[in-house]
Amino acid sequence: MDKLSMMVAFVALVEKGSYTLAAEKIGGSKSVVSQRIRRLEENLGVRLVNRNTRSVSITDSGRIFYRRCLDILDQIAAVEQELTTGRQEISGELRIAAPQTFGLHYVVPICSAFALSHAAVHLDLELSDKHVDLVERHFDVGVRIGFLDDSNLTARTVGHTRVLLVAAPEYLAAHGTPAVPEDLSGLDCIFDTNKRKGQCWETDAGDGPSRISITPRMSVNSAEGVRAAALHGVGITRCFAFLVRDDLAAGRLVELLPDMARQDLPVQIVFPHRTLMPAKTRAFIDHIADALGTALAADGAAHRAAA
Repeated sequence: MDKLSMMVAFVALVEKGSYTLAAEKIGGSKSVVSQRIRRLEENLGVRLVNRNTRSVSITDSGRIFYRRCLDILDQIAAVEQELTTGRQEISGELRIAAPQTFGLHYVVPICSAFALSHAAVHLDLELSDKHVDLVERHFDVGVRIGFLDDSNLTARTVGHTRVLLVAAPEYLAAHGTPAVPEDLSGLDCIFDTNKRKGQCWETDAGDGPSRISITPRMSVNSAEGVRAAALHGVGITRCFAFLVRDDLAAGRLVELLPDMARQDLPVQIVFPHRTLMPAKTRAFIDHIADALGTALAADGAAHRAAA
């Protein structure tokens, strides 16, 4: 029994969650799937699947092996495509993940331009402020803001986006304006619950970065949501500069502690490492890296000019 067919059966079981559905996917029987996976476990010397009468679950070793199987099968598919067509064509489905608000402002226009230029490509764009595992969810490309903690991803930094500390003038008139970062602990704060560093904000008063613990007056799982709460005078929050530029210009919001609380976060195009990358993926990465880098540079220049 060849290892490739065993790997295909294992991947099908992980993705479908049952032997019956896995058998349907590979065009075989439940016994064939079971036999191939048992043989695979014997060859590897580790248990990949926990079996009971009601369900199938994957072991830690199984999850690691599943990721490697995906990489190997992707490489084989890319080679087959190149050899059978004689050239790599930009066609097929591309799955892309990006943050919700940032994605609406930057990524949707960029994806739209790519779709109009490549009629044979179908783009599946998911916008979410929650952390997305690109490998587990089978995404080809992701857009990440901030510093990465995914060691299994390749990244291309294309620019930076600025985050500001802001509040409505009505709130500041009633509660006072913070003069130093430590003042924030005594004021009402609005927190974005999608942030992964806990209820802290980073500042730098000139002696190095520090983290200020906050007690949220209100928590929202949306960048647009925290902006809206700030506009209603609930308290102080952190927002992307591109999101509140018009509010600052119109006086609806005021920037606070500009020399201490501004933060420029790296924007990165990330993708699973692959020795052989499909032409559609490479073309899209080049397109979004160029377009997003240009847009971020232009917005950064506009914000500096307005400051």
